[in-house]
Amino acid sequence: ALLAGIVRGAGHGGREGAYFGWWNLATKLNLALAAGLALPLLGLAGYAPGAREPQALAALTAAYCLLPCVLKTAAAALLWRWRHRLDEENPR
Repeated sequence: ALLAGIVRGAGHGGREGAYFGWWNLATKLNLALAAGLALPLLGLAGYAPGAREPQALAALTAAYCLLPCVLKTAAAALLWRWRHRLDEENPR
């Protein structure tokens, strides 16, 4: 519902379904890339399911705690920069 309101507000009414489809595609690609990249990288870092070695647990901790925080911070910075640039180009 929020996406439909944003799409209509941007003047693209009637295409809400297409936007929703692209949003779902991006979500599914995100999950596929996460599993397709993170699991092999964890294996290279020494993690195997059921492992209890400190190196393996450190790799698992980094993959599930630190990496998402870094990526979300980078995404927030990019969004802020993009929004700031739009505000400069289109002052209110």
